[in-house]
Amino acid sequence: MRSPFKFLNPFEQNDAKEFFGRDDEIALLYDFVNKNRLVIVYGTSGTGKTSLVQCGLSSRFDSTDWFPLFVRRGNNINDALRDALLKKEPSQSTQASIPGIVARLNSRYLRPVYLIFDQLEELLILGEEKEQKDFIATIKELLQDADLDCHILFILREEFLARLYVFEKEIPTLFDRRLRVEPMGQSKLMEVIQRSTRQFNIRLEDPVQNAEQIITSLSAGKSGISLPYLQVYLDMLWREDYQRTYPQADAKGLEDALDKKQYPALDFTTAEIKAFGQIEDVLARFLSQQVALVQEQLRTQGGETTDMVKQVLDCFVTEEGTKQPIPYTTRQEAVHLDHRAPEYLRNLPAALVTRVLRLLEKSRILRFTEDTIELAHDTLAALIDQQRSDAQRRLNELYNRLKNNYREYQDNKEFLTRKQLTVLEEYLPRLKPRLDPLVLDFIAASYADAYRKEQAARRRSLIVVISTSTLAALSLVGLLLTQQARQKAVRASEKAEAELIRREQLEIEDYLQKGEIYRNSGDFDLALFSYKFVRDSMFTKKAHANHHEKKNTEKNIQVCIDSLNKKIER
Repeated sequence: MRSPFKFLNPFEQNDAKEFFGRDDEIALLYDFVNKNRLVIVYGTSGTGKTSLVQCGLSSRFDSTDWFPLFVRRGNNINDALRDALLKKEPSQSTQASIPGIVARLNSRYLRPVYLIFDQLEELLILGEEKEQKDFIATIKELLQDADLDCHILFILREEFLARLYVFEKEIPTLFDRRLRVEPMGQSKLMEVIQRSTRQFNIRLEDPVQNAEQIITSLSAGKSGISLPYLQVYLDMLWREDYQRTYPQADAKGLEDALDKKQYPALDFTTAEIKAFGQIEDVLARFLSQQVALVQEQLRTQGGETTDMVKQVLDCFVTEEGTKQPIPYTTRQEAVHLDHRAPEYLRNLPAALVTRVLRLLEKSRILRFTEDTIELAHDTLAALIDQQRSDAQRRLNELYNRLKNNYREYQDNKEFLTRKQLTVLEEYLPRLKPRLDPLVLDFIAASYADAYRKEQAARRRSLIVVISTSTLAALSLVGLLLTQQARQKAVRASEKAEAELIRREQLEIEDYLQKGEIYRNSGDFDLALFSYKFVRDSMFTKKAHANHHEKKNTEKNIQVCIDSLNKKIER
């Protein structure tokens, strides 16, 4: 069952008759985009930036006055822009320049092209340096072509605005014309609530008092409220009231009525609003109910795994607590996530992953676009982020740091240091299912590299000890010419050598023991990791002076590795 309210979806052009409270901002933005080729729209999360452009601004244009293209980053903003343009002008070569395709659109449709980049913070959070530089170079090229009839809008969250300053060198006019979307004040919120309820055939028992009640429930005494919170609150209040008022109503009949904008009569009473609760309770209730419902549906269908739904949702939230879109493809109706999804999720059966994702979409938590899946709104991302434990935050931090370390290794071949490995070791068993096999190999190679460096440092220390002992002994010999002094020097050298061998042997035994524990517990990846580490870096001639013993041990280790590889493949 749906309601006439938007919930977490932005308003679109055909919602213009239900979009209230932003008349001044619409007029100002319309003036800005007509007089300027580049405009930045920014504001805090929940102020309705996307709705202002997608509904408010769009409603001011006749279809013959502009040619809008809304672009989201997806996997790469440069590819997304080119794909969006080529869909409108498929006759152009995929190698054609962006300005060239825009010029073709100008001449074909005889209208200015408006390139609207929504949620641009995704580029700043997720984009690599090359992607960002290529994008700004394209924007600069578009703006420098005086013959192009092309306007550009950047829409982003306020806290990321400062990150755009690095691009000002390339585009000096970057910040010349920008519009801050302010949180709605009390009078505007009253207008939105009262006009929305009238529009949707809802009678408020006391229009002024009830509107104030709702605002208080949303703000908890703070100034300014999130507009998505308002839509969620009204949506869920409407659903509850509808089910109470029309308990026998036909769901199909309601859908048809809403499609025709024929809204059933409802009454919101003072007592009902008071009992409904604060927005924090409403949102938390909604999320927990939907997660539990999806988890139960999975359990009854035989596909449930503990906390799977929460783990899936966590993948769609960045470390900063914002939405993390994940690209996907569909093959034979099964959803396949790309490499950004954790390894454990991609290794699950495609049918199970598809079922989870589609159930979360039906619950209005996830939204599928043409090529990405994301949370319905940053509001949900913030709520999921708030529910993360300290250990989970630490795990996510290390996961992202590891990915960055691996990217740096690919560029400069620098391994993790022993200090980094020590920090990582406690979390490795929990991180392992999320890591790509190449990253796991990188960690193993880093252990080997750290060990080799430590061995070299120990040998240098040993040489110093031996040299010092020898010099001391020679001095004694020179002074005393006694057999006792010479024997003392030899014993010191042998003692240092024995200590080095003892340390090597202890470390070998420690990793062999770890490998055996992991193998017996069924954790074959970590067992393989331990045995490879022993094979590749820990068998020195000093630790295994007996050549025959060393060969036999290496052979046994290789048998274990081969066996584990076969088990993992199965």
